[in-house]
Amino acid sequence: MDRRFGSDPYPSVMMGSTYHRLVLTLPLAVALALASLLGLARAAKPTATTRSPGMSQWGALGYAERGYDYRAILTHYYAGTGIGDAAAGQRVNVLLQGARRRVSLTGAGSANGQPLLPAVTYSVSPDGPDRVVLRGPHTQLVAATLSLLGPAGLRLKGLADNGLQGGLYRGSLVLRPAAGGGVDAIDAIDLEGYVRGVVSAEMPAGWPAAALDAQAVAARTYALTAHAGPGGEFDVYCDTRSQVYRGVAAETPSTNLAVVATAGQLVVREGHPIVTYYFAGSPPRHRRPSPHQRPAPSPAPTTPTPPPTPPAPNAQGAAQAPASSPATAQGAVQAP
Repeated sequence: MDRRFGSDPYPSVMMGSTYHRLVLTLPLAVALALASLLGLARAAKPTATTRSPGMSQWGALGYAERGYDYRAILTHYYAGTGIGDAAAGQRVNVLLQGARRRVSLTGAGSANGQPLLPAVTYSVSPDGPDRVVLRGPHTQLVAATLSLLGPAGLRLKGLADNGLQGGLYRGSLVLRPAAGGGVDAIDAIDLEGYVRGVVSAEMPAGWPAAALDAQAVAARTYALTAHAGPGGEFDVYCDTRSQVYRGVAAETPSTNLAVVATAGQLVVREGHPIVTYYFAGSPPRHRRPSPHQRPAPSPAPTTPTPPPTPPAPNAQGAAQAPASSPATAQGAVQAP
């Protein structure tokens, strides 16, 4: 990477920033510092010659405010790439609750083809090491894997791994034995539906359309290239270990429009999608309050929230968002 400070309208401060398991090594930090001191190649606009480990979301905002479209933003941050199309019928398997003793839900109209009542709360728990059992009023169904469908989405009771309590999710809910015991609850959803549940969880919905479009394409591409689940059991986590997915709760008019405007588009290099890392970066000086400045009134909904404090690693070493801001992905800009 030969990214130089000053090439972005919102230069990215990499120290302490975490973004999708990408680590800033010491040689890379030294190279960045030297490039900054020498003042090399201060770009006036996005170009494919400026390399980066990923997209700065504050930088994307800056370019969008300057009038650049999402293609120019993506080309700037993912050097040597273009826009390609995803294959038809792509689906994403998202882990919502992992290794739970019991999973409870409502909204289900069927389980493995057997009719259920959407208004009824059903529970699923382990039945031995390789089966799960669904229980409800006058209902018991045992299977190696359960696939539940609902006419208006499925509401998962309790706290999901994304920090959402009682969230509503589209697609089908797959319940299976977890590798270490318990039950995994996985949302199997079409690609575009998944992206609708990500964009506003990763970027404020009030930001310009070009920034939201760029976020939608980056999120879509990441979903198909992350391969987070061990043994292919699922594709992505719903929290900061991958990118935050909040289901129906994240759907807004502006971000849904961004998904539609970029439908099926991926960031590709030589015809293949790349792993589209992204991170918050830092807001520009004029957006940073002075320590001597009186507190400002509460910002309007369209004013971006400053990036959160970098999350601390969890017991497994994966970055976690602070409990007060569950919709922050690996140092990504916090949506309001």
